[in-house]
Order: sequence, then structure tokens, then C-alpha cells
Amino acid sequence: MRDPELSADADRRIGEGRPAALAWQDAVDAVADRFERLPDAYLQERAQDVRSIGERVMRLLLGVTEPESLGEGILVVDELDPALAISLDAAEIQGVVTRRGGGLGHGVLIARARGVPVLTGVGDRAAVTAGTMIAFDVRSGRLEIDPPAEVQAAFGDMLDRRRRERERALADAHLPALTRDGARVAVKANVSSVATARLGAGLGAQGSGLVRTEAVFAQWHRAPTVEQQVEVYTAMAEAFAPHPVTVRTWDVGGDKPLDFIPVAEEANPFLGVRGIRAFRDDPGLLLDQLEALCRVARTHRINVLFPMVTSVDDVDWSRARLQEAARRVGLSAPPHQLGVGIMVEVPAVAVRLTRLARGLDFVSIGTNDLSQYTLAAERGNPAVSRWSDALDPALLQLVRYICDRAPQGVVVSVCGELASDPDVAGLLVGLGVRELSASPSAVPTVKARLRTVSLRELQDLAAGAVAARDAAAVRELLLTAP
Repeated sequence: MRDPELSADADRRIGEGRPAALAWQDAVDAVADRFERLPDAYLQERAQDVRSIGERVMRLLLGVTEPESLGEGILVVDELDPALAISLDAAEIQGVVTRRGGGLGHGVLIARARGVPVLTGVGDRAAVTAGTMIAFDVRSGRLEIDPPAEVQAAFGDMLDRRRRERERALADAHLPALTRDGARVAVKANVSSVATARLGAGLGAQGSGLVRTEAVFAQWHRAPTVEQQVEVYTAMAEAFAPHPVTVRTWDVGGDKPLDFIPVAEEANPFLGVRGIRAFRDDPGLLLDQLEALCRVARTHRINVLFPMVTSVDDVDWSRARLQEAARRVGLSAPPHQLGVGIMVEVPAVAVRLTRLARGLDFVSIGTNDLSQYTLAAERGNPAVSRWSDALDPALLQLVRYICDRAPQGVVVSVCGELASDPDVAGLLVGLGVRELSASPSAVPTVKARLRTVSLRELQDLAAGAVAARDAAAVRELLLTAP
């Protein structure tokens, strides 16, 4: 681990008389505990990464060898750490079930990116012994322990069908997403590193609809320089060339802390100083980022996306800072290849979109935040999960409203998690969305799904979903959709 603070902590504990192995373990636990106390689920699960690397160092200290091959079957573990995920033989491991943890851990993301299905957080249901027959379905969350013969046969048929679908989707991954009646949809990838950008490009993504810069630099203790940012954004742009890359500016506050952008504690951080609000008093770091984007945009297709916009003044202020950054690099205006857009996360933006989006190139709907603000249910609070379903008809109606009222020439994109579900992606297209940004591994199946249906069928599906009683009824519609 190349973390001077962690090493210094371990050295201090050793100096106090603690044995080296225990000192190291205590220092690792302290760092992991800090991650686990953060409000953001994504960053909480970075604690798992810290513990994983800590365990590998511990093996070296104690002279313990790495575990041998796991063999064939379904792996059941408490949590799936990155080191284990990387070591999995995808030809032998048919799937992974975790008792704890969620779907945002790096280990889970790595395994899924490699084509290994993972069912997370099943609890004591997975308290099984080696050799036990189990079956699971990630899409439905269904887990069967010692299933009878008829259930085994049904799972086998389902796996064969999905395997054939996946193979066809991968074979056609670089074909356009064109519905049967000729409607074209751009399917892009959400990325959080240069590696995931390259993965998305290899799986047929037509650019990136969302680069989460707070995730790209989440482990940095000091702000990246303009030059360092230029290097990262250029590598991503080259991975997707000739398709554009959309970089969201620092989205800090709420549930997205960064060491080098301090934000004061608030009683209700989700309604506090988030996104561009964090830079209104001191825009220095934002200007550095915008300068880097202007530099990259002189030679590559790239877009800038401003998060947590609420008012016309927010849009004007953001564009003024972009103009200021352009002057830093000797330009009278931002490069013509630099598209400009805003996130639609706040209902106030949705209802005034015609005014706020005037003169922009695109808007991007963040379904996670838009759902929590529309439904008044914090997405990180399990106690209100029943009220925070992004398939609620009210949210779907708002998405259609946004598509209907976007100014002429302004592209409407969805970059939230909904776009990664092939069936829901079709529903979004039926509502009027023509650009989707999904997780890299989902891109081929989303494109394949859209090629099997007509726009008219998707519009009929959307009409039924908007009129449905609740999110559960919407899911029933998706199960019976063409």
C-alpha cells in the first residue's frame, strides 16, 4: 500500500511496542473504519478494498501463501474483495454469492465486468456447507438452496437462454442500437477510471455519457493538477475516439466526500452544499478542472456536465466559469468540440427545463438523485427504501415531461442506474430518451434488447408504465413486454 499516512500509523504503533503484524492490522482497520462511516454507499465499500490489500500485506508479514485455485462451482463468501475477484477463473466459477455487502464494491464490479454473476447481501440464507447445491438469479434476487429437480431444470433452461443471448449481444456489440422501425439510440458507458473507459469502448459503447471524476480521484489526498487531469481525460477520450466523452465536474457534498475538497457538516447534506454549489465561494478547483477540459477539447471530442444545477443563475454562473477557464488557455471562447450540459436531478430544473436548457448541447437525467428528490426518500436510507423506487410512475412521468420539453437540438440522456437494465432501457426510450449511459458490461445487452423491438412498442410500454398503479405494477409490465 503506497499510503504514507497508513505506513506512518503502522510505524508509530510498532514504535509503541505493538508487534508488526498487529500494528499493521490495527492501522488498516482504522482506515477501513473511516470509509465505513462515510454516508456514501460507494465509498463505504472501499473499506473492503482497504482490508483486502491489508490482508495481502499481512500474508507477506506472516509468510502465508496465497490461496490456491477455488475449483468449479458457485463461490459463497462473506464479502467479495478485489484480490479474490481478480483471481477468479471465469471458466470454472459459475457465480458468487455474498452474505454481506452490496453491489457497489470493487470486487463485485470486477467480477461482473469479467462476466461472473454476483448475488450480494443474502445474509444467513447462504449459511451453507461445501458441496451444497444452490441456484440463484441476479435479476430477480432469487436464491434456491438444495432445489428440487424441476427447479434445477428450470434454472438450467434459463441459463442456457441467457448465455445464448449474451453471446449474440457480444458478437453484435459494435453494431448500432437501432430499433426495428429505425429509431437510433446512442448507448454509452458510465466510467470511473481509464481502465473502465477502455472496457466500455471494447464492449461497443459509443463514448461515455458520464465520467464520475469524484470516483476517478477518490483515493487522492491532494487535488490533481491541471496537467494530471489532462492526462486522465485525454486517455479516456482516446479510448472512445471518435465518440465523445462526457466529464461531470466535481460532484462533492451530500454522499460524495473528497479529501481535497472539504465540505462543512450539515444537518441535511443532500439538500445542502452539493455539486457546483460547493464552488460558488471559491471556484479555484473547478476552474482547474474546466481548464483541463478546455485543453483536451482542442484535440478530442469531450463534453462538460455540471451537477446539482437548480436555477438559471446556476447555469449562467457555470458557463461563466467555463468561459474564464477558456481564457486561461488563451482562447476567446471554449473550444467548439466542447459540448456543455447540465444534470437534471432537481425537480425544479425539470419543470423549467425549456428555460434552463436554452443554448445547451444536452441534459443528462440522474435517476438516482431525481428519484430521491421527487419521492422525498433518501436513496442511502434503507428505512425508506419502499418509497425510493426509481420505477415509480411519478418519476417515469417526469422523465417523459423532460423529454417533451427539452429545447430543439438539446439531447436528453439518462446516466443513472436505470439505463443499465436492458428492459428498463427500452422503457426509457419509449418515454423519449435517445441517449443512454450504462455500466460498461451492460452495454452489449442494452443495445441487443433495443434491436429486438420497435419504437412504437416501446412507446406503448411507456404509456402503460406511466399509468400504472406503482413501481411493482411497472415491473409486471416489463415482464410481459415484447
